[in-house]
Amino acid sequence: MRGVHLDFHTSPDIPGIGSAFCAEEFTRTLREARVDLVTVFAKCHHGYCYYPTEVGEMHPHLDFDLLRAEIDAIHAAGAKAPIYITMGWNKKDADEHPDWWQIDFQTKKPFFFHHDVGPNDPDRPMANGGWTTLCPVGGYLDYLEVVTREVCEKFDVSDGLFYDICFFKDACACESCRKGMLERGMDPESYEDAKRYYSDKHVEMMQRLTGAVREYNKEAPVFFNGGANMNRTEYHPHQTHFELEDLPTAWGGYDLMPLRAKYFERYGKRFLGMTGKFHHAWGEFGGFKSREALRYECADMLSVGAEISVGDHLHPTGKLDKSTYDIIGHAFRYVESIEDYCKDTRAHTDIALWMSHDYSTDVGASKILAIMQEEFNVIESGDDLTPYRLVILPDRVSLTEEDKRAISAFVAGGGKLVASYRSVYPELGVEILEPSPYDKDFIACSLTEL
Repeated sequence: MRGVHLDFHTSPDIPGIGSAFCAEEFTRTLREARVDLVTVFAKCHHGYCYYPTEVGEMHPHLDFDLLRAEIDAIHAAGAKAPIYITMGWNKKDADEHPDWWQIDFQTKKPFFFHHDVGPNDPDRPMANGGWTTLCPVGGYLDYLEVVTREVCEKFDVSDGLFYDICFFKDACACESCRKGMLERGMDPESYEDAKRYYSDKHVEMMQRLTGAVREYNKEAPVFFNGGANMNRTEYHPHQTHFELEDLPTAWGGYDLMPLRAKYFERYGKRFLGMTGKFHHAWGEFGGFKSREALRYECADMLSVGAEISVGDHLHPTGKLDKSTYDIIGHAFRYVESIEDYCKDTRAHTDIALWMSHDYSTDVGASKILAIMQEEFNVIESGDDLTPYRLVILPDRVSLTEEDKRAISAFVAGGGKLVASYRSVYPELGVEILEPSPYDKDFIACSLTEL
């Protein structure tokens, strides 16, 4: 209920890695902040490991098993310690293996990512701090399995594994993908075939790596970050739980987490909300969110049935920042005081919001309901409507003929329906006029005595 995701992406140019790590202080800081889970790093985006490794390279300025020391200190604090392994961004391996690069299907160029350049602007030079994205197919997937097995052999992974940057595009044109498509009788020049192959191979990747973990631990939680996308349902069955990375002051705002929580609650699996101790970006060491802001964000997660993960970034010396854990502790002491009322909760409501899978449509409708303080569930095509008194079709729901028949039966049985914009269809008995010629519309409402 009170987790910290402790990033440790550390350049090989930084000296003194782990030099200030003190197990007793580490444990004491976590206890005082009421932390009960810390995700710690086996391998980071720079491509270095934080334990003695035979299959990779330990950070050149680290001279002890930092990962094991962290895990021992976390367990001494009575907390769990899931282990992090990078996937999509891995600079060292990208430099050494250009054959592992993900190739943008449209441009046929390596897929670079940088916040200032943008993921779809490959012609601009690579900025410092950007990442070459790797494709978890072929030789790179073989290597990821080797790393996974080494971690499972060296450490007790019963607290779980967290793979990061697992799904970053919808198609790839690398040689491994093109060869695999040909072997399956698919056309490497077809965008639709490439998207289908990408999806199939990522499901296979999840199954293969989880299968490797299961050889060492049958119950370990395994999460593939990026696979909690509401629009990519093919990945959802292969997650043991969901971690919803919605840092409200970095992206998505405060309106996305409630909707995603409603959506992933449907699976009956554990799910965590994730925010950050910093304001704008991961690894923003100088940014400190206010105590009350973090407490609010934690309360918001609890209110929608989520467990809590707060993102932090460990200083390269391995010392936890006192100011950060004073802020986290303020929020977590509040969480601890009420969390018994928040575990294993489900929404009880007679209102259903039909998902359109259009971002602005769904978030907008969710926001209106939140402002009205109305609890709701989310539903999709084929779901049972009988538990509800009201079904809402927001602006851009695509309905099948079977959906329309189900809605008609729902209304005939006394159910109420709210439909707007393109979700309105003639069978509702509504006259549909032409689109407004204006770029803004206003509705004037008049109140009458009831």
